[in-house]
Amino acid sequence: VSKNDDVDELTAIIENYLRGEEINQSSEGSGYIAVSYKGSTVGGGKASLGKIKNHYPKFLRKKG
Repeated sequence: VSKNDDVDELTAIIENYLRGEEINQSSEGSGYIAVSYKGSTVGGGKASLGKIKNHYPKFLRKKG
C-alpha cells in the first residue's frame, strides 16, 4: 500500500484485511510485520512475494 492511496481505498483494504484477505505491498520485503491503520495496530501478517498474508486470528475476523 503506497502513501498516495486515498483514504477510501485504504479503508477498503483494511476492511478486507479484517475479513481475512491478503494485502498487496509495494515493496518486495519479507518477514513478519504489524499491520497498522491511522496510527493503531490492527493485526499482524507475513510479507512475502509482494503480498502480506493475513495472520489475524480467524475468530476475530469480520464475517461477510
